[in-house]
Amino acid sequence: MSDRVEFSRLFPLSRLGDTAASYVITASAEECHHLASRFDLLSLNNLVVDLQLSHGEEPQSYILKGELDADIVQACIITLQDVSNHVHISINTILLPSEHGVFQGEQEMDEDKDYEPLYGDKVELGEIAAQHLALALDHYPRHPSVPQEKTSFGDAAEQPPIGMVRPFQALANLKLD
Repeated sequence: MSDRVEFSRLFPLSRLGDTAASYVITASAEECHHLASRFDLLSLNNLVVDLQLSHGEEPQSYILKGELDADIVQACIITLQDVSNHVHISINTILLPSEHGVFQGEQEMDEDKDYEPLYGDKVELGEIAAQHLALALDHYPRHPSVPQEKTSFGDAAEQPPIGMVRPFQALANLKLD
């Protein structure tokens, strides 16, 4: 994690009571601009995160659940036209001390769970939200006007499109008797 956090929302864990605490955090225009730059977006117009933080089953563990909504604009990978998209994802993360066995390789991680290390007595809710947003982005956005071409290579026996040259087709056509 870099020293500069574009969307910082530090929460002191000492403020968490016995019951879950709810937080709604919204990125400012400046934070949206910095996050858009970080994630190579044309723009990030809106980012709202609704979170619930509660104590976990293990000592010094916490559970962070919530929903993230963002309105983004990316460049089409083919035409570079603007591609607008609404991102809505669920967050379900287990926060554990960085010294926990899961992070030290002493315990196996459950592949179905998302773990985040805690450093000290504060949790950076904004950075966790930003990382979840980054994972939810379409890495190959296409404008709706761009036809969705076949992206798999398919079976070698398939016929090539008309006009496509297959340099070894002549050899394949030779028959040995």
